[in-house]
Amino acid sequence: MLNIIKGSGTIKFFFKSLKIFLDNKQHHLVLQTTNLVLDNTRHNQEFKIQTEILNDSLDMLSSKVDSLCTHNKMLETQISQVASSSQTSGFFPSQPKANPKG
Repeated sequence: MLNIIKGSGTIKFFFKSLKIFLDNKQHHLVLQTTNLVLDNTRHNQEFKIQTEILNDSLDMLSSKVDSLCTHNKMLETQISQVASSSQTSGFFPSQPKANPKG
């Protein structure tokens, strides 16, 4: 207490040091916040790119599944036609008939 009363220079030095300390802390917090925002922006861009890639892959896979479903339906129709045209019910013909048109 005597030191504070004796010289106001010590008090001024303390408050000046405290201000510098707080300014440095504030500057550090501003830098951390800026870096956080930049990192989040970069991550968001990466997620957007990955989402576009995944959406394109999903569209391509969906198209292939649709194509397979169509092909499967055609095969089912052909099998049904062969089964209904056979002379003996329940058996496929052993020798296919030649196409008269060529």
